[in-house]
Amino acid sequence: MDVKYNIWDTITATSTGQNSNGGVYNATTNTLTVPVGQTGIGTYLKKDLTLTSYPQYKTGHRLTFSVIITESVSGLATPSISFNMNKTTTGGSVNNVGTNISSVRINATKVRYSLDYTVTSIDTVLSPFVQINQEAEQLQAQIGYLHG
Repeated sequence: MDVKYNIWDTITATSTGQNSNGGVYNATTNTLTVPVGQTGIGTYLKKDLTLTSYPQYKTGHRLTFSVIITESVSGLATPSISFNMNKTTTGGSVNNVGTNISSVRINATKVRYSLDYTVTSIDTVLSPFVQINQEAEQLQAQIGYLHG
């Protein structure tokens, strides 16, 4: 049996991602899937938020991004999934810029991850992402990106 995560989407940016080690991202359904016999390590799904399309995100504003991950098998997301954010600036790109990263298990099949980020004057694109960072055989996740 595959395991699936489901994603609610209040960020309207298009999802993109990368498949790795047998894991599969689906940008249309906002899911990560790891078939039986694969690890999926490195597979990710992200949203690219071009700041010109989000004028409410101003220099100095602290943003909180959250994802709610629904697992098709309970208890797998906490050790197998990481949540962070990369950014593109006028000077290049920077990885893993989220702060105060936390996770809270909501129930047996849902985990909420959150991170904070303070917008700088040179930011052009913010890219929150969910990535399989440990072996996650038989994993399927649907991820809901939220922001506040």
